[in-house]
Amino acid sequence: MRRILGLALVLMWLAACVKPTDQSAVEPGNGRLVRWSDQTADSPKKIIFIPGCVTTTDPHGLNPAELEDYFSIKTGNFEQLGPEMFGAKVSALAEYWFYGYYPNQDIAKIADDLSRTIAGNRNFGDNCAIAVVAHSEGAVVGWLLDQRYQNVAGGALLGGPILSTPIAHKNVRDQAVEKTFPVLYAKLIPLFDRLAVGTEQLAVSYPESKTPHSRLKFFVGRIATPSVSFWERNINLVDALLAERGFMGGIQDNRQFAELGATLIAQSAWGSDSKMDRRSDGLVPVSSGILNGQVPFYQILDGYDHWDLVSGKGDLALDRLTLEWLDQVLRLRSNWVETDLPATPDIIELPNDGNGALAWARFAYINPDGQLTLADENWERSYTLSIAGVHGHPQFDDTGESLAFDVDDDGVSNIYVWSGVAAHQISFDGQSRCPAWSPNDRWLTYQSASNLLVHRLANDDRAVVATDITLIAPPVWTVDQLLGRLYIVDSSNELRWVSPRERNAAATNLIQSNCSRPFLVKGPIGGMIVIGLGSAVDSQRITVVTGLLAKHLSVEVRYDPAQWNIEQNDTDVVLTLDRQFNFSEAAYDPVYNHLYLVGEWDRVSGIYLLDIQSFLDCTKAEPDLSEFFWLTKEGASQLAIKPSR
Repeated sequence: MRRILGLALVLMWLAACVKPTDQSAVEPGNGRLVRWSDQTADSPKKIIFIPGCVTTTDPHGLNPAELEDYFSIKTGNFEQLGPEMFGAKVSALAEYWFYGYYPNQDIAKIADDLSRTIAGNRNFGDNCAIAVVAHSEGAVVGWLLDQRYQNVAGGALLGGPILSTPIAHKNVRDQAVEKTFPVLYAKLIPLFDRLAVGTEQLAVSYPESKTPHSRLKFFVGRIATPSVSFWERNINLVDALLAERGFMGGIQDNRQFAELGATLIAQSAWGSDSKMDRRSDGLVPVSSGILNGQVPFYQILDGYDHWDLVSGKGDLALDRLTLEWLDQVLRLRSNWVETDLPATPDIIELPNDGNGALAWARFAYINPDGQLTLADENWERSYTLSIAGVHGHPQFDDTGESLAFDVDDDGVSNIYVWSGVAAHQISFDGQSRCPAWSPNDRWLTYQSASNLLVHRLANDDRAVVATDITLIAPPVWTVDQLLGRLYIVDSSNELRWVSPRERNAAATNLIQSNCSRPFLVKGPIGGMIVIGLGSAVDSQRITVVTGLLAKHLSVEVRYDPAQWNIEQNDTDVVLTLDRQFNFSEAAYDPVYNHLYLVGEWDRVSGIYLLDIQSFLDCTKAEPDLSEFFWLTKEGASQLAIKPSR
């Protein structure tokens, strides 16, 4: 009884002595947008840091020095991680800006002020891409800015109470205090009102039904709700109040406050009864960052309290995740970098039996074991390359003397060029795949991470042509007759083109949907071939577009269980198969008028040859299908044909 009385006296003393700070007497002014004092690079890519609710009497919010101090740990971590992740400090790739605001005012006005401030700042033109890194109430400001300002490309919202929080609702908060501390709750309510000063604006934050206009991602902390006794709850309260430096203000690492807030949220009659509404980072429920169940927009970080989200919890894990997301938003990897991946030799000497293999090779393909194999003109002589990993996407240059391909070794994928007696590794980032040669063989184009690159082999120059690219096969780099374009098929199976002279293009030009792998056709026909997606019981159309643009060879493959047949006129061939098929690739050999179909026929996968010329020369009244169509290599895929000179 004596301990209870002593604790009650302590709580009453604290409740009587701690006076609320009245910020309402200050007339809010416009916020201030300031550039980082250590910024040296000029860039159209801007990162705006927005702090949470702070205790201040400055009508314009934190001053420049205070803003930099608020985010000092985060900017320091960004600068440390930049060289590792992007080859340069982040501030050398994007500009750091900070926005200070007076918190105890309508959040919509804060966002409107920020939007007007950006629009009136001569450093922010129409060519700028803006990312926000915003904490707590600042994350709500960032959310509203996304709804208001067109040049916001996205950003990271750290502990953003977008769907509000029980702490922001006085009636809900009071009920939770009464439920958690039933003895002296009436005395404690003014204390918790002070701890939650400024949060009332969060109760009217943007409605749940809205969706982001840009690439925003919520980083949500989550700590375990303390399961404690009456005594432990009250002792935790005393500890927190004695260490109190502002419940929402500044960089806070006091776990007592986080656990105290988590206890109140768990005891609140707020939201639904779901587990997500009961779990929090000490201030914001986990469910606050989940918009209509849109999983890609949030990431839960176990063990991070509300203030860990801005301080980084003393490690680099959160800031690495944040930078990975900002890279998707701003393309911080737009300039080529080589990263410190596991060492791989850049020149691999081949065994004697591989010397000169390119001289007699006519075909390159990937065998069922995932290894690159060469075959001669008759498919009789072969040689398999001995480089560890899964090989893919072989592409001959125009001379037929060099072969580019990629190798994926346990998730590390790089480009190699095989010439003569050695294979040379020419990319080292571990994220390169799908190479293709330029018409003059001086350049390669390929995908690196989510970028489409061009790489000049003579001096190792690299440049990003287009961003946000996921290839399903190597591009087709056409000759001048097809306007010198890069034709690609992306993961949505759309055939698109972009100029190889473009830089950092955010969009490419759509030609045709429902496509699979495109192939370059070299030689007299000079163009490309595209196979359409079909099904095993339907049909597929394969079109060869010539350099003259006025001519094409169209092959339609049909399924009819009652018959097989080949029909042909000047430019169209109809192949009717009597067994089911599903072809994913097509390659045309203009020298012999052969069409190779890669995929499955009659449940057997491999490379199939359709000999169009033999069919045209045939004089039999009822020829056999096997005379014109047969399996060349069972289980093989990704065929490349050496051009004839």
